[in-house]
Amino acid sequence: MSRSISQVALLVRDYDEAIDFFTRALAFELLEDTPLGNGKRWVRVAPPGGTGGALLLARASTAAQERFVGNQSGGRVFLFLETDDFARDRARMHSHGVRFTEEPRHEEYGTVVVFLDLYGNRWDLVGRRRKIRAREETPMNRKFLIAWLVVFVIYMAGGLVVHGILLGDEYAATGLMRPEAEAQRLMHLMILAHVLMAGAFTWIYARGVENRPWLGQGLRYGLAVAVLFVPVYIIYYVVQPTPGMLAVRQIAYDTILTLILGATVAFLYRGHGR
Repeated sequence: MSRSISQVALLVRDYDEAIDFFTRALAFELLEDTPLGNGKRWVRVAPPGGTGGALLLARASTAAQERFVGNQSGGRVFLFLETDDFARDRARMHSHGVRFTEEPRHEEYGTVVVFLDLYGNRWDLVGRRRKIRAREETPMNRKFLIAWLVVFVIYMAGGLVVHGILLGDEYAATGLMRPEAEAQRLMHLMILAHVLMAGAFTWIYARGVENRPWLGQGLRYGLAVAVLFVPVYIIYYVVQPTPGMLAVRQIAYDTILTLILGATVAFLYRGHGR
């Protein structure tokens, strides 16, 4: 057995003003406008490319029906408009004078905001989280590998600048560093460490990225990771004769580097929030 709801009647005061609102402000398509006689018309509108039912714009013809224009659900959200691009449609609607009653909210199922149609009926504009097929849920895909590589290169280069150039002389003065020739022989372990840390850094972000502005999210992530490093430098300061200002500079420079890495991975994953 196959059944579906083909359309929902929406009470309107005037056919033409309702058609104008839905086709102009909401970018709906006018599917049908057939005269029925005695001033009545069969008017149907729907979002272009949608798979759901249509709206039947039904002009109120009695005083009792007039009272319910704009209040068909008793003040609750009445209809739900889903979109594949929340930011685009919200901006377009706003530019056409659509009234929003709140700022966008981020819920389990996606991003949502309440707006009013021309009569005051409450709608939800919903940007659903993308449905990801089971085989795509693992971050081990092309985007992840590219992000891993980019983060590794920046991390390795940034580490060279911070610890090899900016702090190199201070490290040498402590007497705690290996001779350069010996350090060069062990460079493969340094590279391995940066590969692993870049992979973990990217993997954690990929698993938790949300449908929010990428830059702010990336900087917050970078700062959170930087906070994890601070105790490590404090521990080194306690157990090694490291100068206090060197420890402060290590924390400051690595925090900046981690913020850069956070912004980088967020940029690479922009538009991939869940």
